[in-house]
Amino acid sequence: MTETKVMKARNSLVAWGYWAHNHRNYIHYAESRPIPVNLAPGSLPFTTDCPGIVTMFAKWSGISDPNGAGYSGWGYSGTLLAHLQPIPFHN
Repeated sequence: MTETKVMKARNSLVAWGYWAHNHRNYIHYAESRPIPVNLAPGSLPFTTDCPGIVTMFAKWSGISDPNGAGYSGWGYSGTLLAHLQPIPFHN
């Protein structure tokens, strides 16, 4: 991915985070699978958990499935950790 595409993807993910905050009354929490990855971007209401919303926003931003599952709707925190690049802390 080129640096420009990476920045566009990052900006899109951040924008979806702000969108979620502004629509929090329509986003419900439940640990259930499959993740509703086939919703059109901006669909409301929906129910998911933390890894689910990360997965949905990645798809809505045009990024490959961060769970490594090809957007099958399956994944959890462990699959995210196994497939995402760690970002080290610097002092």
